[in-house]
Amino acid sequence: MPKDLTRSWVQPTSSASLVEEAKPPADFWKAVFREDLDAHLCFYAAIITSRDFDSLIHARVDAMVSSFPHLIPPVPPSAYVSWAVSVAADNQSQPILHRAAIMRKVGKSSARRVRRDVANHLFVTKTPTEYATLRHGIAEFYHDRLPPGEEYPPQGHWVAKTQSIFDTWEVYLRNTPLPDKRMKAKPVHLLDRSRMVQSIPEDLSCIIYDKTTNEPVLVVMRNFSGLAPIRRWASEIVSRGAAVRRNVRKEDSGTLVMAGFSAGSRRAPEFGIVRNFESREGKDAEKADNVKIANLLTYVWTRAKALFPSKIIEDFENFYDGSSAPRFDPGWPASSTKSGALKLVLDGREHVFENVERAPGCAIMCQRYARPVHHEYQGHDYGLSWWCHRQGSALEGGDFYCSEYGIEVQACEDTAWAWVPAQWHTTGLANFDPSFDRPTLGNPIHNQQAIAFVTPGRLKSTWEKWMAREGLSGQEQAQGVLDELDSSGHVEYGDASR
Repeated sequence: MPKDLTRSWVQPTSSASLVEEAKPPADFWKAVFREDLDAHLCFYAAIITSRDFDSLIHARVDAMVSSFPHLIPPVPPSAYVSWAVSVAADNQSQPILHRAAIMRKVGKSSARRVRRDVANHLFVTKTPTEYATLRHGIAEFYHDRLPPGEEYPPQGHWVAKTQSIFDTWEVYLRNTPLPDKRMKAKPVHLLDRSRMVQSIPEDLSCIIYDKTTNEPVLVVMRNFSGLAPIRRWASEIVSRGAAVRRNVRKEDSGTLVMAGFSAGSRRAPEFGIVRNFESREGKDAEKADNVKIANLLTYVWTRAKALFPSKIIEDFENFYDGSSAPRFDPGWPASSTKSGALKLVLDGREHVFENVERAPGCAIMCQRYARPVHHEYQGHDYGLSWWCHRQGSALEGGDFYCSEYGIEVQACEDTAWAWVPAQWHTTGLANFDPSFDRPTLGNPIHNQQAIAFVTPGRLKSTWEKWMAREGLSGQEQAQGVLDELDSSGHVEYGDASR
């Protein structure tokens, strides 16, 4: 605290006056603080927008109050920062400081509003009225399954929505060698819209049921996040993953990278966090990225639990909880928790929510991805995906097709959907030239990204073999050692008689 801060104020000298705090004259503290503001204008103007502002200004006000131990402080210590900002904002004699303080107050208010909105949005099931309103606006349709062999779009074909997309990709695929010579090139199919049973428009959320079984086969949720900062945050993580992690589907369009746990290769099955980090940045960067990915997946899972039918959610829960396969804790195997802190970084600000259920252990991140019509089997019945980003100057294609029912889900940013991976399905080709596509770059014409929860069919058996071989998890082993130390004071390793 500057020495001249107290030059115009007389402090009492008798010991009696120091025993009890006295109430200062009206606006005393504001006058003292404004004097310091005027004397150190450059310092305050520099720190008021700093990340360390709160700690710096709190220390400054605390030092000021300490200079007058006989007086009652202007506000409790917990309110020092907000009080100082209010005084600075009212300081009309210093326009620069006044504007900076006003901007900070607005920023703080906006940050609190964003956090409140995010909390309400994440934990929507805790507000029954909003939850009921969301679920009430979902349409329901019933369709017959198409006869085997008559799926549309047809099995094993790339899907081109327009003639232009067909022309671009047919030439490219015909002239591009496959990464594995044992593979056979797949034909490109130009979509005949008259053969589609239903096309779900961009603004419609709905559930499609099989007319015979009454089971949901497709669930589409538009406006899944509803918050642009969350989509930007998600896109940053997916873009980073596409740039530094191994693409596991080199024969397909775009990039697909695994996230969370893996069952290893078929030749060398091994349960563990996927090891596909190809950057030279090192292990620390990989671990930091895994934490960000885990936060993203936890967000998607939390939001999905609020919006998707219970049958979809319970399908995932039954698989993971029933097999005891771990949720995606990035600290595994030292840590294997079902819940933890969720950290969202939205427009540079962190929002942390404690004790949030972690996401299912396996996922993929995709960028401008497409594949011929296919099906696949996994431990649970449903897959769940979210288009977190879809931007470009000429967006066309990239739609999702459920071929066994002849249904098209028109692609739209912020759409989530659940489907049955064992049924024929695909994501169609998009309107960009693949000749110049690079995973490290966005595409100004058509840039589309998605996150999906899908689980390798071998994960459960690989996990069981890992558990049988390793016995206890790393955390349990460590706890066992601590328990032995607590009970006996020492630990013996092996058989002491040998």
